[in-house]
Amino acid sequence: MTPAVAHQEPESKEHAAASVPKKSKPAATTPPPRQDEPDLPLLKFETRFVTSPEEAESLMPAWKRLAETAIEANPFYEHWSLLPAWKTLAPELSPELLVIEAPKRVHPTGPKVLCGLFPIIRHKRFYGLPVRCWELWRHVHCFLSTPLVRRDCAREVIDCFFETAATAPHGAAVVSASMLPAEGPLHQLLVDANFAAGRNQFIRELSGRALFRKADDAETFLKASLSRSKRQGMQRSERRLAEKGKLETRWFTANDDLALWTQDFLKLEASGWKGGEHTALACSAAGAYFFRTMVKEGMAEGRVQLGRLDFDGRPIAIICNLLARDGGYSFKIAYDEAFADDSPGLLLELSLIRELHDRGISWMDSCAASDHPMINPLWPQRCLRQSVVFATGRRGGDLAVALMPLLRWVKNLRNRKPRVKPQAD
Repeated sequence: MTPAVAHQEPESKEHAAASVPKKSKPAATTPPPRQDEPDLPLLKFETRFVTSPEEAESLMPAWKRLAETAIEANPFYEHWSLLPAWKTLAPELSPELLVIEAPKRVHPTGPKVLCGLFPIIRHKRFYGLPVRCWELWRHVHCFLSTPLVRRDCAREVIDCFFETAATAPHGAAVVSASMLPAEGPLHQLLVDANFAAGRNQFIRELSGRALFRKADDAETFLKASLSRSKRQGMQRSERRLAEKGKLETRWFTANDDLALWTQDFLKLEASGWKGGEHTALACSAAGAYFFRTMVKEGMAEGRVQLGRLDFDGRPIAIICNLLARDGGYSFKIAYDEAFADDSPGLLLELSLIRELHDRGISWMDSCAASDHPMINPLWPQRCLRQSVVFATGRRGGDLAVALMPLLRWVKNLRNRKPRVKPQAD
């Protein structure tokens, strides 16, 4: 265990804040600190590293509570998603959880409050430089690296994280993170905290991903997103399929067989181009186990959405989404390439738009590539994601961050394919 990092707090201000009555109910996306909660933490943090998924299972109740109170949700870092990945998808990476805990104000000698959770991988070198690096871990099926940070002490937790990296015996001079939000409350918190502490940073990449935002209703959304000719073309595709056989869109309910739906997805994904490139989940026992376990555990938490488009009783497109508060993340989609001319994946996406409006889901991150040709026109708004390197204050970190533009240029130069000169006739 690393030494406790104490952050003193002005008691009078905190007690005054606790007595202020609530005046109005805020939006669900940015709930305020709930000062009357019995697990409100003291700002006297202790940090420790959890080195195995079995050890992490002991954190389960506190982990679930942290996900509920986090300043921003990240289903990829919640227990039902991260633990199956840790058990199967990281045999050689040795990820760890840096957990930040604090005593409760009401019962300071009782169980501690989990205030921050950071999945990290340690590297002895960074971009070829002899500086230690902590990387926020993203497995191959993880599309967001937002750490879980309790909202009512978020600024202090962020400072504690960087202080631990800078001072712990096996700390790091730099922290690297990819697919961090480049907007929203956590981003603003990082900007403010790093500016106040004088921590240097370098943005390696900034990109946008297609984002769904709910309109007044599904038809209003579709009319704003797609041209009339495009909508009519999709209606013709749907009619052609319906003329050939029975076409049905279904959304998973408690009466359905989850194991069957999961197996149908794995089989459908493996039948397409991902199977040919050996990137489908079913191409490895670890990938299949991760997906089955994650979907099962997430469905038990009410955090997984499954939908399918069936033709004559068999699936020709299946989608899996992860839900987070009033929004979600589009995790995986698969379709039968024998029906490619009829665009079954797009037809299911159109049904998803209607389902999201019916369920009152306000937003959904596509988790797609920035230049995705199918989803970009359908979901015209964008959410910003960035890959960032932070100096922690440890020796060598500021120099490494300052050298990042040069190091990235050298790396790109090495990876550039040589031009082939045309041969003379």
